[in-house]
Amino acid sequence: MTSRTLRAVLALPLLLASLTAGAEDRAPTAAERDRIEQVLRGHGFSSWGEIGLDGGIWSVDDAHDAQGRERDIRLTPGEYRLVADDEEDRQATDEEFRRIEAALKRGGFVEITGARLEDGLWEVQDAQGPDKRSYFLVLDRETLRILHRAPRS
Repeated sequence: MTSRTLRAVLALPLLLASLTAGAEDRAPTAAERDRIEQVLRGHGFSSWGEIGLDGGIWSVDDAHDAQGRERDIRLTPGEYRLVADDEEDRQATDEEFRRIEAALKRGGFVEITGARLEDGLWEVQDAQGPDKRSYFLVLDRETLRILHRAPRS
């Protein structure tokens, strides 16, 4: 087996996991809700509205901080880490794009078109998978883990 074939075989579980990421929008289970509420309290939020999985990202409406300010919060699935959305939305720099492209290619994607930072997460409008299908992807800003994918028509 060549090293290229071995890398492809080893990347398969990552690819399969990424292709199922964010497959459904739903309310949290009791355990997920407890964990999300624990994280919110840990960040100083005192109350909040509806919580749901939306496009592979936990969304919390109308969260009130210690100063009484209200904002909508997003958390990564799995780690329940707050998504920082304080930076302006923008296109990826050349260096950032190369990093994103390399991560996706390790996961089996073959063609990647553009990446944009939107509300604290990377969005890739068009990434061709090994199945020759085109996908819209949302990636964690720091880890580049695929949080959501949707086939493009």
